[in-house]
Amino acid sequence: MKRKVIHCNSQVTGNVSNKRLFSGRVNNQAVYTEFTVIEGVTHMIRDSVMNRGLYTAKAFDELAKDLMASNARIPAPLSHPSDENGNFISANDPLIMSAHNVFAFDSDWRLVGDKLVSNTYIDMKRAAENENAEWLIERINNRQPIDRSTGLELYIVEENGIGPDGEEYDWRVESVANLDHSAILNPESEPGAKNNTEAVGMFTNGNGESAVEVAELHVNACSPNLSLPLAQADYAWNEAEAVNRIRKFSGSESAPSTNYRKFFMEFDATNVGDFGAYKMPFADVIDGRPYAVPAALEAINAESVAESDRQRIIANVEHYKSKMEKTMPNSKLAQFLNWLGKKFGVNAEMEYNRFVVNNIEYNEVDPMKEKILAALNAAGVKTEGLDDDALFAAYNEAMKPKGKVEDEDEMDDAEGNAKAKNSDVLAAVNALAEEIKQLKAANAAAAQAEIDAVAAQVANAGIMELEDAKKLSVKALNGLLAKSGVVVANGAGGFSQAPKFEPMPE
Repeated sequence: MKRKVIHCNSQVTGNVSNKRLFSGRVNNQAVYTEFTVIEGVTHMIRDSVMNRGLYTAKAFDELAKDLMASNARIPAPLSHPSDENGNFISANDPLIMSAHNVFAFDSDWRLVGDKLVSNTYIDMKRAAENENAEWLIERINNRQPIDRSTGLELYIVEENGIGPDGEEYDWRVESVANLDHSAILNPESEPGAKNNTEAVGMFTNGNGESAVEVAELHVNACSPNLSLPLAQADYAWNEAEAVNRIRKFSGSESAPSTNYRKFFMEFDATNVGDFGAYKMPFADVIDGRPYAVPAALEAINAESVAESDRQRIIANVEHYKSKMEKTMPNSKLAQFLNWLGKKFGVNAEMEYNRFVVNNIEYNEVDPMKEKILAALNAAGVKTEGLDDDALFAAYNEAMKPKGKVEDEDEMDDAEGNAKAKNSDVLAAVNALAEEIKQLKAANAAAAQAEIDAVAAQVANAGIMELEDAKKLSVKALNGLLAKSGVVVANGAGGFSQAPKFEPMPE
């Protein structure tokens, strides 16, 4: 097993109350402290995948049992403690107190369903003495969200698999060595919902064993899994049977788990324990792993939900429909390839389905390709440097039936004409292929620049995290901005003028 240090990010929006507690005896006098209490802070979810790691039920339950039995008071420092070189330091180190201490801790540990929850106690008078905590006082007084990041030391085992929330993982947690602290983060300068490339909690473990990584902890009302692979286009959708399989897969036979919501577009957050509260399923378990089902996505009608949720659902459905456009054989891209194939004598539909839709990878020599190469070489067609599309086009041209030749002179002329024709066809195909390649690259760059620009607007408006926003289409992002009252600007990428092609037949 390896030892790993990780910070699990979440956001606090719980109720706020006040409590007076006995905090010690000084000069033989009892001291009581007035604490502001933020209730219901979630730190972990049982059997969930965060940052490519599976937090197993075993490790989760062991940690929860220990915390509840001891009712431990875990330090809640301002930001993650570190030394001058950025190395990890425990929040219990007295040296860090002057900078990080806001007289806060987490306690009252409990399980709420499959979530590890605590209350956060803050001595507001003493916290106000820390000049770096002004934002914290303001947000608590105004009941605004506060980002948290739980500092965990883990023992992990490298292992690949699919978690109960449908996410892929590369390692699993065998046990939690230590819950050192739960840092309080300023959403403006240290937003918790960041990944480990964005300098949030990126500290090196003091003993050099591993780097501290950051995992996102999503416990919001509706966060469907947007990274599921797509089922085949013709996969039959049976909602009742699919939901039963999702229940079993997500560990929700007796009651809905937090992972259960990952396979629905909407649910009533006030009734998380009621199966009937989960609406618009879009996934099924096929051969042991969940897939997004095209027929289910097509059946989702966002008009049936409240206006406040409509744009979010539309954006999530659009995300998957965008994936469908790129991979399904009836997509506009496939139609274009088929039209192009017919125009230039290439069976593009078959090749598209083989290489794109079915995602076939050839790691060994393809016998069919070898036969094509042999036939072309025998026909005198130069194949060096040709890609698969050009080879296939040349083969189709070379194999076309030729008229009957009466004598050797005519045969020589026919052979010469065929070679010249093949050469012309190959030159045309290569030129067109290069033009299409450049066009696709330019359009992809422009489209990505536009998505990045609009996604940044969405993230800056606090509607969605940047990485999640980048997964959506510009249309969906603009819909979210418009819904939130944000003026939608033109994309940064502008528009590119594409070469004109003959229209495809309907």
